[in-house]
Amino acid sequence: MRKAQVTVFVIVGIVILIAVAIALFYISKTAVLPSIKPSDNTEEYTFKTYLQTCLETNTKSSILEIASLGGYYESPNDSQVIYMYDLNPLSSQNLIMRAYPMYLFDNKTILPTFSEIQKNTEDMVLDNFLSCANQYNNSVQNSSISFDNANLSLVMTENNTLVKVTYKYHTSNDYLKDNQIAYNIPVSISKAYNISIKFIKNQSKDPSYFDIGLLSSLAYWNNFTFDTRIIENSTYLFTLKFPYYNTTLGKSLEYMFVIKYDY
Repeated sequence: MRKAQVTVFVIVGIVILIAVAIALFYISKTAVLPSIKPSDNTEEYTFKTYLQTCLETNTKSSILEIASLGGYYESPNDSQVIYMYDLNPLSSQNLIMRAYPMYLFDNKTILPTFSEIQKNTEDMVLDNFLSCANQYNNSVQNSSISFDNANLSLVMTENNTLVKVTYKYHTSNDYLKDNQIAYNIPVSISKAYNISIKFIKNQSKDPSYFDIGLLSSLAYWNNFTFDTRIIENSTYLFTLKFPYYNTTLGKSLEYMFVIKYDY
């Protein structure tokens, strides 16, 4: 009796296994597999990665450049032209000309607003990003993708800079597509700008006196260093250096401006 029961169970088990196998076979025939989207192909991935790199690289370089020009993209009328050697180790030491904004001169205080600095940075990032994006076809040979155009927005807070880009591009079949990318970097010109305001406002009270004590105090409490360079008898180029951005930017952020003292 027990042998008969065991036999029945074995037969039932085999029938169940066969039924499950048949069911799985038919399910596999009718299952909807994930489709490969055009955007998943290697060429579009390479293109999008290239533009993301363009955005990140040019955001960093633009922040450094705008800071070194006292918050300006195009030098204001009240600027001091200074000749100096380009010490870039990748190039020869050529004599170059740069124009730095005069924040204080002839008893006048002229500083950009922070909104202007933000807009100047946005404009430079966009121009540099477009230049980089338009070089894609020169960088990647035989590419069937071409860059079309882009819109960019930049928001700079006390500690961060967020850049968003919406761009269009043509695929191999000349189909126009769009994509969005963003870059949030823990760097801002805000701190350097606010320190310069404090210094300039105090100096404007007595433009005949170079208050190095105040600048030294600001440097101590805000963790930066500074250099001064005499351009003329009463004209100084100030450089505020923030070394804690080295990790993110690859070098110190340097904020530069000119003061012409009344003596």
